Amino acid sequence: MADLQGRSDTSTWLSRKHLLIGFAAGPWVLAAGSRPAGAQAPRPSGGEPKEKGPQASDTGHGLEAKAEMEAEAVGPAKQGDEQKAGGDERKPAPNQEKSSPEEKMARRFPQPVRVSYLVGLPMLDENSSTLGHVRHVVRKGAGKIRLVINYGGLFGIGERLIAVPVEVCAMLGRQLAALDMPRAEFEPAPTWYGSGDEAVGFDETIRVAIMRR
Repeated sequence: MADLQGRSDTSTWLSRKHLLIGFAAGPWVLAAGSRPAGAQAPRPSGGEPKEKGPQASDTGHGLEAKAEMEAEAVGPAKQGDEQKAGGDERKPAPNQEKSSPEEKMARRFPQPVRVSYLVGLPMLDENSSTLGHVRHVVRKGAGKIRLVINYGGLFGIGERLIAVPVEVCAMLGRQLAALDMPRAEFEPAPTWYGSGDEAVGFDETIRVAIMRR
């Protein structure tokens, strides 16, 4: 009986020892990675868990799609700008449009001048060379004033009369300048014979543009 009692006490002591060892090993097991079923994994320090970033292939496809969308958006606008630029090139600027001789004369501050003052004045070309001298001042049927000068020849031999519209001329002191009729246009100009024109009296006044060089 004593022997059985000793064995029973020994078994009881061993069971208690195992139980204490189990309690002592519990925290060590959890620390090693074991956790009860249903428990969540511990979160890393530093805030919320980061989402998994896109893969390299996904990023490449995204950039290509974005570039295509930007190209589609910019394409029509660029085409419109090119068309607008082309339209601007085809349309002449207001200051480049051809003005009539009357409009040009109006911008040169025309002043009243007596006909007697004009007769005998030299007319100069674009290089300030003498083309001829005013011989007559005439009026066409439509009321247009023309200054008739002698042109060409040598010492009066071979010269002829040419009618120059007053709108292309301007006073330059005691001279007249052919502003909008270069010398190259005088040679093919028709000879004036006086038919159909009316002479303007010396006492009459006409308007002539003025200029300075």
